[in-house]
Amino acid sequence: MNWPSQEVATKEEAVDALNSGMFDILIAALCMKPEGGRSIARTVQYIAPEVKVYLVTSWKGDFDFGVLKQDGIQDVFKVGIEFNDFKARVLS
Repeated sequence: MNWPSQEVATKEEAVDALNSGMFDILIAALCMKPEGGRSIARTVQYIAPEVKVYLVTSWKGDFDFGVLKQDGIQDVFKVGIEFNDFKARVLS
């Protein structure tokens, strides 16, 4: 399959890409500068609540998934996740 993808560097670029209507998911770094993945997720939840947001991080700690869900985050992937595991979690 050939799915569209677009790499962006800022929250504003992500919003512009989402406004094109071509995307179903957004994957952001938890520590994306300058705003952070949670801030991006809250913005996406407001402008395009149908878009699923996933975060990627190298942080070793645990997450409060209740708080993350309130921000509109579906799941958090640790750096190094195998593609098949990533795919299974996104498609579930």
